Amino acid sequence: FDDCNARAYESLVDVARSGLPADLRQWACDLGSLIMPKVAGWTSLRSRAVMIKALVRAFGVFGDGQEIQALIRYFSRDLHQRFTSQSRPGHEWFEANLSYDNARISEGLIVGGAFLADPDMIEDGLTAQRWLMKKQTGFIAGKEGGFFVPVPNSKFSDDGPDHPLYDQQPLEVLATIDACLSALRITGDSQWRDEATRAFAWFHG
Repeated sequence: FDDCNARAYESLVDVARSGLPADLRQWACDLGSLIMPKVAGWTSLRSRAVMIKALVRAFGVFGDGQEIQALIRYFSRDLHQRFTSQSRPGHEWFEANLSYDNARISEGLIVGGAFLADPDMIEDGLTAQRWLMKKQTGFIAGKEGGFFVPVPNSKFSDDGPDHPLYDQQPLEVLATIDACLSALRITGDSQWRDEATRAFAWFHG
């Protein structure tokens, strides 16, 4: 349930930062602060990646600033350690195999590294995101460039080049768009705008 918990916390941050009525924003702040003592126990890699981004957005909005900084550092170091231990030539990723919602992980390391002003984290997060984008690119014979192909459900444990065209989830597309836009915001490299646009084109077939 860790991933669901992290998503719920992220939603509370969205409410707290929104223009909704003050009582709803205060409710989100109160509940978000109440949850804080629990989040360090969420061990799922994806939950920690989502929490990094959510905590960065919560910083200065609600919760204890020092506690939030400590959690961002703790989660970011965990992601970075996973990357350095699992990454190898030809497989620049955090896990032995790709799974679901993959781009959330690389985005978490990029965002956490930026918040902590850690260039190694940022660069390794970008390296992972570039590798993932290559894995999520398909080609058509006779045409230049490639098109976005999310990692399909049936290929979670396979790093091979074959991508079934009818076994994909919008979840992967949105995660990829978010990660590319975070990379664009942090680096200013227009390549990431192009990658986000290419992923968004998936929705148009």
